[in-house]
Amino acid sequence: MDTLDRTTFENGMRQLMQRLDKHEAVLNVINESGRDMMQTIPKLEDELLDNQDLCLMLHVSKRTLQRYRSCGMIPYRLLKRKPYYKRSDVEDFIRTYAREIKKENDGNRKARIYV
Repeated sequence: MDTLDRTTFENGMRQLMQRLDKHEAVLNVINESGRDMMQTIPKLEDELLDNQDLCLMLHVSKRTLQRYRSCGMIPYRLLKRKPYYKRSDVEDFIRTYAREIKKENDGNRKARIYV
C-alpha cells in the first residue's frame, strides 16, 4: 500500500511539473511578444493634455477646440472617446496659428491664443 501511494504521488508530481513547464513556455512566448510589441509602439515621451488643460492654457472654450480639431489645425488622439493632445503638437499649433487666430478674433475677443 505504501508503494502504491508513493508511485501515485510521483506520477502526480511528474504531471504537475510537465504542466508547469508548459505554462512556463507559454509565459516566455507571451513575454517575448510583449517585448516585441513595446518596441513597435511609439513611446509617448510627450505629456498628454486633455480638453480642460488645453482650454486653460489657450484661453479658449471647448467648442473652439472642437473647431480646431475639425479643421485639422491641431492633431489629437482619442483614448476612450476622449481627445488628448501631445504637448509638442500644441506648441507647434501655437507657433503656426497664434498670429492668425489673434487677428481673426481681435474684434470679438471670444477665442484668443496668447503667445
